[in-house]
Amino acid sequence: MRATTCCVLLATLIYNAGCDNWQEWWTYDGISGPGYWGLMNPQWNMCSKGRRQSPINVEPDKLLFDPFLRQIHLDKHKIQLYGFNKDLYHNMSEAQHKTQGIVGISLMVQIGDTPNPELRLITSSFDKVKFKGASTPIKHLSIRSLLPDTEQFMTYEGSTTHPGCWETTVWIILNKPIYITKHELYALRKLMQGSQEAPKAPLGNNARPLQPLHHRTVRTNINFHQQNNNCPTMYKEMHYKANKWTPDTKDHPFHSLQYSLH
Repeated sequence: MRATTCCVLLATLIYNAGCDNWQEWWTYDGISGPGYWGLMNPQWNMCSKGRRQSPINVEPDKLLFDPFLRQIHLDKHKIQLYGFNKDLYHNMSEAQHKTQGIVGISLMVQIGDTPNPELRLITSSFDKVKFKGASTPIKHLSIRSLLPDTEQFMTYEGSTTHPGCWETTVWIILNKPIYITKHELYALRKLMQGSQEAPKAPLGNNARPLQPLHHRTVRTNINFHQQNNNCPTMYKEMHYKANKWTPDTKDHPFHSLQYSLH
């Protein structure tokens, strides 16, 4: 299962890249594509040297069940490509350089005949934001309705998937897809990476290639043990077992029980 994200789609509408000259150079293909991001700008060297890069390939048999993962609580009135803790940081620019400063929500998108109604609110505005820098208001958008109806997710520590690939992002991958029609997907791929004056390439290939896991742990709140699956777990298996009765324990009955922690 590939941990790709619908957030790339949303970025077209809500992610406003910086205005420095470097931001005008990077794309998703050719000599300005992902393979060259770390060479284009010294501040982006994590794109080529980082050990916790995103996206990754999530392998179900290597997931670690963590019973202490909490449910996800989302702001119902805002939609962002990335989120940050406003109690700790003033803005996204500050948070993206801090350890675990950013959280990213990743949605699986599957082609279907019945699209997600909230996603339709976004895709119906594509003709107004065809080029970089364009914006349009979207009213009455509910994040909760946009997300799939599931509390199951996977999470790992990774990076932003655009330059400079800062390794400060905690990714949350929801374990259920939302649906998009072929027509909506075609409209998405017609969007351009550049401005109207310099449109560059279409967004059809706007995903960074998969990055090595480098022994990172991908945790999940999905209890595979309930599904008769041999999945590693963070549960502590605690129990008592009785030792054999011997003359030495006759006068010390409490020694006849042994406490085990696995």
